[in-house]
Amino acid sequence: MSTAIVGIILIIVIVLLVWLLVAVGSNQSKLRKQKILKEFSIIGTANNLSYTAQEILKGRVIGIDGIHRKMVVVEETDHRFSHFIIDLQEVKDCTVQKNFFTVPDKTATKEVYLKNIQLQIENKRTPPTQIVFYDNVQNHLYEIAELETKAKEWKGLILKFMVRHSEPVLR
Repeated sequence: MSTAIVGIILIIVIVLLVWLLVAVGSNQSKLRKQKILKEFSIIGTANNLSYTAQEILKGRVIGIDGIHRKMVVVEETDHRFSHFIIDLQEVKDCTVQKNFFTVPDKTATKEVYLKNIQLQIENKRTPPTQIVFYDNVQNHLYEIAELETKAKEWKGLILKFMVRHSEPVLR
């Protein structure tokens, strides 16, 4: 066999292997997404919730039921699902936080890097809740602006649905 034919066969085999690896990875990602969405749906049904808004992030899904003023967060960690429900009538405040970390440099300066972007939800009766939108380990740098915008949009939704108690007007 000539060298050209062997080279072409090797190229074809390599291309097929790469295509196979990409297809398997994409399929696994779709299956994980389907499983977390199914869990999200089951939790909504079990709690008589109807989502008016939802967001799919890496490893988590969040949704709001505007009628019942509830927010559901479903997270996947180590192939296991966990969830929590936030009663938006019990929310005091909601902020978008950027957390940073520093790495010392050889020149005695410190490099500052973004660690995560999260919603900090302050509740009236329970400790604060954090919902991570961007994480420097899971997400790419190019996703920062998009995920920060999404976090701000969700902050607006939460503030819209939370109950604001105003002081009674004295006459």
